[in-house]
Amino acid sequence: MKVNLSNTGAIAITTIGVFLLLPGLVAAQNSNGLYGAAAPDDAGFVRIVHGGGADPLRDIWIGATHFSEVAPESASPYRPVDPGIHQIFIGDQSQEIIPRRGSYYSVVVDRRRLVVLEDPEHTRPDRAQIFLYNFWDEGPLSLRTADGATTLIEPVARTASGVIEVNPVPVELALFHGSERIALVGDPELRRGQSYSVFVFGTAGDQRVFVEQAALVLE
Repeated sequence: MKVNLSNTGAIAITTIGVFLLLPGLVAAQNSNGLYGAAAPDDAGFVRIVHGGGADPLRDIWIGATHFSEVAPESASPYRPVDPGIHQIFIGDQSQEIIPRRGSYYSVVVDRRRLVVLEDPEHTRPDRAQIFLYNFWDEGPLSLRTADGATTLIEPVARTASGVIEVNPVPVELALFHGSERIALVGDPELRRGQSYSVFVFGTAGDQRVFVEQAALVLE
């Protein structure tokens, strides 16, 4: 599942281990893996997030792992990367990554930055996981219900991310900068055992917001 919102708002996530307890939220068992595939034990897992520019990112190598193409305003699936020290080169930017076995990482690319963020693994098959990545230039952002009454994720600083686990029920979400609603994210259609990410890039009046459901490719 993918949702894009352009010129509407921004969003962010704080890393907090809190469950959202809204009326009607229910938990149930789910035998599926977090990303729909069994993860090997001897690798870290990395994805590329393309947050800016009109052209796809092509031919990115992290160790022996090749990302052939990532479209603008999208995230690749996580892919296994051998443990060790790797240097990532994208355009004129570079960044070091040292993936640990069994850990997950997002390499976030926009017009000015290349940032590596570690993503806590989702281990609750009865819950949905929501990440918020704030690459909006105007400051901290929070994720709330659309009416602003319930805060899921407290304000997140720029170039930071966070996560929350919730019971998967229909819920309309929105992004807030202080008390001002920046963008309506809508209902991400949460499912048990799955992980979702809200990404925000750009500046006030030129926000780029998109939502991705995480996937794992073991090739």
